[in-house]
Amino acid sequence: MFRVLFLILFVMSSFVFAQNQSQKIDEIEIPATSESLDIAFEGLMIKLVNNPTAQGYIITYGTPENIARREFRFKEMIRFRKYDSSKIIFVRGGYRQQTKTEFWIVPAGIEPPKPTPMPFIFDEFGKISQSEWRNRMQILRAKIKEIKDDGSQLVIINYGTEKEIAVADNLINKYLYENCRDCFGYGGYRIVFIAGGFIGKPKRVFWFVPAGAEMPKP
Repeated sequence: MFRVLFLILFVMSSFVFAQNQSQKIDEIEIPATSESLDIAFEGLMIKLVNNPTAQGYIITYGTPENIARREFRFKEMIRFRKYDSSKIIFVRGGYRQQTKTEFWIVPAGIEPPKPTPMPFIFDEFGKISQSEWRNRMQILRAKIKEIKDDGSQLVIINYGTEKEIAVADNLINKYLYENCRDCFGYGGYRIVFIAGGFIGKPKRVFWFVPAGAEMPKP
């Protein structure tokens, strides 16, 4: 008798708890097929039909192009299936190398989910030639231009002896700003250099750190 009563109370408390918090019902990362995205989206819409007072949130992380592409797909599904577009709120979670989409259902009166900023490694390498330094810094410069207005910063951790770290810092400044005095807009883009210490051989790690994310450590 007591065991049955306990189970009933447990189920009821779980139901109340679920109604008083945002719930992530699915998460799709790369590789993501069209079918997996469609299934996740339909799952969210079914939840909203069963919870008419709730709100759906779709948070997508990735490059601006990939985020826009996924949002367009979901909006086309809303239009094609004649769903209520006011039931879905799209949130751009910020830049990441790999695209990820989270599907949330938020009960009425509950605070909606917030994007979770996370740093990621953009490039990592050891000893390379001068021409390779130039190539990698040009690629890095293009990426900084792409995301410079989203509040993120670049953190560069150089490992090696004091001399190796100093040489790497000079090469980064030389090729990153080559023929470009103000590449990243007035005031520049925030770039942080960190000396990682000696680990047996030189290594450079380039992190992009979104606003609010924890700084990487050597």
